[in-house]
Formats: sequence, structure tokens, C-alpha cells
Amino acid sequence: MNLFVHAEKAGSSRTTVNLFRHAEMHKCTHSHVLHDEVQTLRELLDRWLNISKMVRVVNQYLGWIDREEYYRHGRIGDLEEHYRYRTTLFYMAAAANMVDVLDYLIRNNEDIHQTDIAEQSAFHLAARHGHMKVAQILKKKGAEYDRKSNPGGTSLEEAAEHGHAEFVEWLLNNGFTIETRSRKAGSALLAASLGRRRDTVNFLIRAGADVNTQGGEYGNALQAASWAGSAEVVRILIKAGAKVNAQGGKYGNALQAAASMRCGDVMQLLIDAEADVNTQGGKYGNALKAAAAGQGDTDVVQILLKAGAKIITQGGEYSNAMQAAASKGDAEMVRQLLNAGDLIPTPIKKPEMTMRKRGLEQVIMSLAGDRVLWSAN
Repeated sequence: MNLFVHAEKAGSSRTTVNLFRHAEMHKCTHSHVLHDEVQTLRELLDRWLNISKMVRVVNQYLGWIDREEYYRHGRIGDLEEHYRYRTTLFYMAAAANMVDVLDYLIRNNEDIHQTDIAEQSAFHLAARHGHMKVAQILKKKGAEYDRKSNPGGTSLEEAAEHGHAEFVEWLLNNGFTIETRSRKAGSALLAASLGRRRDTVNFLIRAGADVNTQGGEYGNALQAASWAGSAEVVRILIKAGAKVNAQGGKYGNALQAAASMRCGDVMQLLIDAEADVNTQGGKYGNALKAAAAGQGDTDVVQILLKAGAKIITQGGEYSNAMQAAASKGDAEMVRQLLNAGDLIPTPIKKPEMTMRKRGLEQVIMSLAGDRVLWSAN
């Protein structure tokens, strides 16, 4: 097995996990060469991680990755398969489904409870990639399969977010409850919804998951799916009884989450299900302000205006939809809002006079005249 040939073929843009998958497909399974194979893999991992470390340093120096994220997580690139400090061959064997290597390491007293800097265990990686055999070995050897990572994530959540319904079912049959909570996504159903995993969402609902469970960054499964832009999952959740006007989470409600990502099809589904277009709360204050803050997409604003969204409302990151559009320097969005109807005089924070936004005041005043009162700040 020439692993370095595989490394060359994989290219520097491949992740360590994918590299080890190449090795898995070509590895020799004879026990008398397993020791040599493990040593070769260790050497390869050391070289690969050194390259990864250099790439991280260069990217951080050039400003391509956030300094705080770099030190907190030690990662770059793909969010699902990133490099972390304290990465070991044990982790990579679990992630790449290298059962023989994993078993060899365990028999030679490898610590099965080891975690990386984010307190992720080998079990988390097995769940993320759906490797049932690896998970069964780890559980049989006494690994803490219900351990939570530093962000509060569970192996159940990892399996659900990445669409491994069979793995989810196995976990539910081995001690996890379907409403197991976490600080990361909130629950398995929220994680699957965020990951746009239709089949896993369907499985969890059939297994008894509460579609209105609150928790996590996005508050509930419907808001998570709406932010992710999955019309399929949104439709499934609504049919299963998800409350379209449920409050909570980063965006306050599902409609604002969809509007913030300019997901017109999802917005229309929610409105058809009687979502309140003027509900207040969340990051932007309401759905119209969230949509207006997005540059260049006037169609999503039109969906909301047609459904009765009020232009002049207070609260949130911007005082009203006009300010949200003006702050982004989007003259076309401002024009659309001004043409939508009569505006009452209202304080609107004047946009900064950057080169990009310098013509906005003239656009607004020419269209609105004395209907718009600029504030002093």
C-alpha cells in the first residue's frame, strides 16, 4: 500500500478524512502487516497535519480565516471535516471507517475516551460519517457515546445533521432519547432540519419527535429549516404541526429567518400557512427589514409587501425597512419601498456617505420629498 501516492493523488485541497478513505479502500487486511501499516499511517498523518498547520498559519496571516475562530477551534475550510488540534490516528480511523486500524489501536491500549480541543470524541466522528461498525466497537469497549462536545453537540445530533437515519435509529435503541437536548442545535430534529435532511426529519417525526421543541441557535426546527432554505423540510414540518408563528431563536420566527436568507419559496410556503408578516422580534425586528437588508433581491421584499407587510415599524437591528435598505446602499430596494405606498414622516438614520452610498440621499429625496425625515445621526 503506497499511501503517499494516494496523498499525491488526493491533492493538497483534500481533507485528512478523505485521504484516509483512500487508504481504507486499498489497505491490506493481513494481521502480520497491520503493525507496519499503523506506523505508516502515523507518519502520513504527522506529515499531513504539518502541512495543514502551515496552511492555517498562512491563511490566518492573510486574513482568510478569523483570528478568534482560529484560536477557538483550530480549523479552516470545510465545516464538516476540519483540522483540529490534538487530531490523532484514532480519530482519523474512526472518521474513515478503518475498523482494523481502530481495533488494533484499542488492543494496544489507545485511550478510547480521548477528545480534541473542542471535546469531540471518536464517537462524534463516527456519528458524523455514519459509521455503524466503528460506533459498535467503541460502545462495546466502553466509550462514552453520550458525551457532549464543547459547543454542546451530541453524537445523536451529529448523525441527524448529516442525514444518517440508520445511525440515529441505532442510537435511539441504545440509550438516547429522541428529545435529548444540546446547546449546539437544540435537538436531533433541529439538527436534521438545519442540515436539510428530509429522510432523517421524516424518521424522527415518525419516531415521535416534537416538531415544536424549543432550543438551539434557531429556536425551533421550522426556523432552522427556513434559514437553511429547505422548502421540502419546511413543508414536512408544517404538515406535522409546526407552529409557523412560534417565537424564539436568533431570527425570532421562521419567516424572518427565511427572509434574511432571501428564500422566496420558503417565505411563500410560510405565508400560505398563515405566518404573520408583521410579527416583531429577532435580529432584524421583522421579516421585511430582514429582506430589505439583503442587497439586490427585490422579489422577496415584494412577496412580503404583497402579503401586507408594514414598511414603518420599529425595533431590531434597523429602525425600519427603509433604513435597512439604505444602510446597504441599495438604491433599487429603497426605490421599491418608497413606491410601495405613502410613508409618514419618520426618523431614518442617514446612511454613511461612502462612495457607494453617496447617491442614496438624492434618490430618496427625489422620490419621497418631505415624506422622509432624515435623522441627525
